Formats: sequence, C-alpha cells, structure tokens
Amino acid sequence: MENCKQATEALSKTLPREDVPTLQRLSNESTLALPTAMSALQEQNDSGSCEVSAKECRKIIDGIIERLRDRGMRRSDALEALLSVMLKRHKPFSLAELGESPELEGRDQATIYRLVNKLKELGVVRQLSLGERASWFQLDLPNHHHDYIVCRECGTLSEVPVTCVVHKVESELAKRLGWRDLSHSLLFQGTCPACV
Repeated sequence: MENCKQATEALSKTLPREDVPTLQRLSNESTLALPTAMSALQEQNDSGSCEVSAKECRKIIDGIIERLRDRGMRRSDALEALLSVMLKRHKPFSLAELGESPELEGRDQATIYRLVNKLKELGVVRQLSLGERASWFQLDLPNHHHDYIVCRECGTLSEVPVTCVVHKVESELAKRLGWRDLSHSLLFQGTCPACV
C-alpha cells in the first residue's frame, strides 16, 4: 500500500493539476471498470493480482476458444490447460515459468511454447519484453490490462500499483478520431531498490 502512495505522489507531479485529484481517487479504488463478461475480474486484491472463480474461468476460456476456432485454431486439452493457467493467475509468465507450472506438468514444452506464440500471433496473448534479455506473456483480456515495471539489472517484473491514466487518452482518441477497440501496453524500466 505504501508503494501505491509513493507511485501516486510521483505520478501526480507529472500530471496537469486538474488530473491529480482523479489520480488520487483512482489509486485508492480497488475495482476496475470492466464489461459484464469479465465481472469476475472486477475485484483486485492488495497485490493487484486478479483472481477468477472456476465458473467464470470456464466461461472466459470458452469465449476465447470460440474466437480462436473462428480463426481456424482447434480446441485441445493443451490449449485449455494453458489458458486456464494464464487466466487463474492473471500475471505475466516467462516461457520457463509456464513450462514449470504444475497444471502443465507432463505436457510437451515445445507444444506449450508453440501455443503461446500462436496465441500471441492471434492477439490473445501479449508479450512484454526487456530487449533481448527477457520476455513475459500474459492473456490480453478485452478492456482489462495491467502495466508493469521491470528492473534492467535483475529482471524483476512488478505490476504498477496505480490505475492507468492512459485510459483517458484512449477514450479521447476513440471519441475524436473514431477508432474502436483501442488498447495500449506500458512497460516501465528502471533499477529496483534491491539493485541500487
């Protein structure tokens, strides 16, 4: 919670004065405005991670697989298991972390890696990269995302503990320019306190 306050204070120094109260209000809220289909993801715990009930997880996975089938991908046990792991712990995973996941144990790692890359190609998974050094993969859920900060020294990846203020820019772009389905991805880079 203290990190959240510090991040809010730091961000408030860079924003126009009229946006500061909004940032402070948003950083104190623990819910995200999400479409009804993603209602299970509305509550965030103190660490910022999203938890999904088994019932909601099944509904979301079925929706993703239906979209993938419309694009020529077939439903498989490996695909369902991968989506389930990535959804239940909605956080970025390295390929190694996915390969070591107990839920994917016994599955061919090459198949898992190919599926991740195919899902990235089809826009279901987003890739966060620190140049050539490291990559993480996360489900890219409609109207729901997280921004991250990564240490250039040790590679520690952490969620940015404030509500993203770029949504306001997205809304304005959509309104003024007529664009639809806008999204963005922010990855802040720096040196973490442990490496300083």
